[in-house]
Amino acid sequence: MDDLSEWNEEETRLAWIKATVPSAQTTFRMRLLSSARGMVADVVAEMSPLARERDQGTIARVNRAETVEEIMDLAAVANGLADRAWYDRLPEFVPEIAPLIGERLKILPDSETRSSTYEHLLSALGFCGDAGIQAVLVCFDALSEYGKSLACVVLGHLGAQASADKLWAYYQGAIKQSESYFVGPLWGLVDMEDPRAADALADLLSGKRLFYEAFAMAYKIGDARLVRPLMILIQPPRGELGDSALAALHGLAHRIGRDATLAAIQQITSEAGAAPEEAQFCTDVLFREPRGGADTYFRVFYRGMEPSMVDQEYLRGQLKAARLTEPMMDGDRLPDRIPAPPGRKPGRNNPCWCGSGVKYKRCHWRPDRAHSESI
Repeated sequence: MDDLSEWNEEETRLAWIKATVPSAQTTFRMRLLSSARGMVADVVAEMSPLARERDQGTIARVNRAETVEEIMDLAAVANGLADRAWYDRLPEFVPEIAPLIGERLKILPDSETRSSTYEHLLSALGFCGDAGIQAVLVCFDALSEYGKSLACVVLGHLGAQASADKLWAYYQGAIKQSESYFVGPLWGLVDMEDPRAADALADLLSGKRLFYEAFAMAYKIGDARLVRPLMILIQPPRGELGDSALAALHGLAHRIGRDATLAAIQQITSEAGAAPEEAQFCTDVLFREPRGGADTYFRVFYRGMEPSMVDQEYLRGQLKAARLTEPMMDGDRLPDRIPAPPGRKPGRNNPCWCGSGVKYKRCHWRPDRAHSESI
């Protein structure tokens, strides 16, 4: 049986780092599911007078908007606390906004605000049902790679099974790129319960392409083909990554049942020359605890952030640690401006490596680029 000892030290370190950072596609999907956006915004407003002052003008514009066109125009700037105001107004324009969004996205020019516009307008389509599906399909081919990856998330969220082949075709191209675009179509296929998702995820994990969302995907897919790569990942030294793999394996085992789990593990242990009773022991360990633990571990991926999950005191501490209550300039979120450690630079639309929760391009991207150019 393969094991992690075959990886060299640098390969393992980089894989571990990447696997503990959520992609922009996953953050986008969790926002689609979230019912706690308002609570988080309330804490930010309380903790940051600067944020209130900075965003009050945009919030006022959002609140004054009377037409679909005005709401769409504001998608590019509805960030920070204005994000909540924008989504609070959205239900007033659903579903008539859907076809107009589809046409707007077809001609959206490349600009500094294009990613934010994609995120707002595509997520709006996620609330438009069948009209949203049609609008996504109208604009899909005209989107950037980032936009297409988000569009795949929306199609999966809306259960657009008829578009599964489109997602699979996009996934096959996206997986060849260095960015995390492939996560979008893979989430779409997982949410559609398309059987190709299990094959794709098994190939990724077996090929040592680890990523943050893999374990939540494996848990939901619940396919015996994923037992082998997860068994490999829980071998010591395990760490946080192995703990997530173990939680996924535990939940997967309960989904497929004891007999199927035992059969999969028997094949693995037999190939490794282990004693027959080892497979039974491993299976017993997985079924020692009820499935509820795995459900709790991964529930945020399938329900989004719920009000009961928001620890307001913890969030206040995180905001204070990220210095969101201090005066800052856009692109200069952290005064220390320490360059990224080697191998930790994420994609521009992914959360910054520093843990601030801000997108990399709006946080450490500029100082990191300046540091790279200076050496």
